[in-house]
Amino acid sequence: MRCAGATALVPEIRFDQVVCVTHFNSTDGLMLYTATPPYQSYLLAAKVRQPPEDWLYWDNSDPYYYVRRIGELNESKVWVGGCDHRTGAEDSTKTVERLEDWTHERFDVTAVVDRWSAELFEPTDGLPMICVIDRLGV
Repeated sequence: MRCAGATALVPEIRFDQVVCVTHFNSTDGLMLYTATPPYQSYLLAAKVRQPPEDWLYWDNSDPYYYVRRIGELNESKVWVGGCDHRTGAEDSTKTVERLEDWTHERFDVTAVVDRWSAELFEPTDGLPMICVIDRLGV
């Protein structure tokens, strides 16, 4: 099979089969909705007086939280994320406030310098979808 859209900058790709191994089902719209509901996730960047060691930390609470030191070793910045919930199920402004409160309870925060939110799809059983794609789905 020839990959549609091949150009001089993008080489032609030939394949007999494609195996899809992902947490996101891109082959069937209805299956996507029922098997991988959308979740909203939040992240903030903060300057703190004493950042943790350079590791990724997370807990097992529901909703869960995670912390990661960012930048150079002499910088005192962290990413703090979590508070995931099904899209539309909670007030995003209050969720961000809850994430900031959690951060202030654990660190001496000098400034919250940025905030993000993203929508992600999480399979209901927590396992990746593995399947052979017999059509391009386009």
